[in-house]
Amino acid sequence: MDSPPILGATRGEVAVVLAVKELANAKSRLAPSIPDRAGLVLAMFADTVDAVRAAGVEHIVVVSPDTDIADWAGRHGVTHVDDPRRDSSLNAAFAIGADAARSADRDLVAIALLQADIPAVRPAEFDDALTAALAHPRAVVADREGTGTTMLVRHTDIDEPTAFGRGSAAAHRAAGAVDLDPLGDNWPGLRTDVDTLADLRAAAALGMGKHTSQWIEARPSALARERDAS
Repeated sequence: MDSPPILGATRGEVAVVLAVKELANAKSRLAPSIPDRAGLVLAMFADTVDAVRAAGVEHIVVVSPDTDIADWAGRHGVTHVDDPRRDSSLNAAFAIGADAARSADRDLVAIALLQADIPAVRPAEFDDALTAALAHPRAVVADREGTGTTMLVRHTDIDEPTAFGRGSAAAHRAAGAVDLDPLGDNWPGLRTDVDTLADLRAAAALGMGKHTSQWIEARPSALARERDAS
């Protein structure tokens, strides 16, 4: 029997879990165009957290083996959980973070598993999507291509493995998650995760948060590179 809808949950009853690889190894598809990926990944993570917090969610967990991520989390009131394997898949890292969130808060009713590389997300977008998600036991927001997943929200009792990766949106729908934006008409910032230079340009066109914007401003040629990493 499935968990009940969680409509009416307050932001204090929701935890957001993010996962970040070691910065030196993150976003390898950007490597040919952007050598300084570590700074970019940290900036995108910071903007994602800022949007979540501005939407009223304070219980934020990041799973990462990276010491710079751990340091940033400690200075900004984000719970850091070390990745003991250091190379865990995104799905394994999300499972670690969700378990940590459950253990820390018995009043938790929903966990949002969120990509950490959505620098153009607006607080109002995240808030709107989260409100829509809380009407269902499981809900998913696909990426701008409609195939990947940028956010998966589930009742706290649901701990089955997630399916982040290639074709994850369809896999999450098959597992019972309601697609909150099947036509891709809503929440463009939330749906724009960054894996390639084209993604970064798309996020820049939407308008990014202050951390990623400052990173770009300090590197005016970063978006003008001819060779895209795809």
